[in-house]
Amino acid sequence: MAGRVIRKLKPSVLVATAVLGIYVLLKTSSPSSFGTLRQSMPKQRAVQRCVHDPIPCPRLRYAGRDADSLIDLANFTYALDAPQCTGEESLLVLVHSAAAHFAERDVIRTSWGAGTSWLKSLRLRVVFLLARTPTDPALEDRMAQENHRYGDTVQGDFVDSYRNLTYKHVMALRWASTRCNGVTRVLKMDDDIFVHIFQLVAILDRTASLPPKTLVCYIQKQMPISRSEGSKWRVTESEYPGSFFEDYCSGWAYLADMAAVRAMVAEARFRPYFWVDDVHVTGTLARMGGVTLA
Repeated sequence: MAGRVIRKLKPSVLVATAVLGIYVLLKTSSPSSFGTLRQSMPKQRAVQRCVHDPIPCPRLRYAGRDADSLIDLANFTYALDAPQCTGEESLLVLVHSAAAHFAERDVIRTSWGAGTSWLKSLRLRVVFLLARTPTDPALEDRMAQENHRYGDTVQGDFVDSYRNLTYKHVMALRWASTRCNGVTRVLKMDDDIFVHIFQLVAILDRTASLPPKTLVCYIQKQMPISRSEGSKWRVTESEYPGSFFEDYCSGWAYLADMAAVRAMVAEARFRPYFWVDDVHVTGTLARMGGVTLA
């Protein structure tokens, strides 16, 4: 899947994309809102227990976490929302996007994600996942206008920051499981990914017979944990013990059935928050929820 269906666009490269006769120029290094945001300080979290243990840990009960919580964010709400699925869609595409990436979102809307008659026959639905930029009201206004115009963005009521990506990831899966529960499969991806839609159709056909609760992805195995001071990727021993992460899906794209999505969402309420979202969601939550990586 990783090599043929989806291609990651390299930063600082001007990409010419021709899809269905539409030519779009995208500079994927458009300024990110992350640099202007107040980065949320990581909270003191409980140590990850049962890491690498093949036997699922007992669920931990946290005060204040209920069906309305997003992990440990009580009374969670969507700042911006999109219409729920109609029930006719067969594939829901969840695109994680930085607040300021309007150009990236427009490329998807006007290329492989376009609502042409041929693509509509695939019963494809694309939704972009965003977060808040409280220090930039103008950017907030632009996102609100974008939502009003296209109706395809969902914004969580938390700050758009690197350490909050796990909130965005779980929010995306939660939105899918509650607003599009009739969809059979979900493709999660980043906004700098180009989807080869014809190959994707073939992949969907070939994976139709996979058992429930399966993630189809590029599996990261025995990835070392960075402990280097000052590293963007530094993870402390208290956050995640050991020398290696457990197996997880490369986060730029994976395909899941709805049973897997529901299982990961259900586990999120009962596990300590961990900010490396790919590891936490497709590693820990998937394993605890009985989800298989394929």
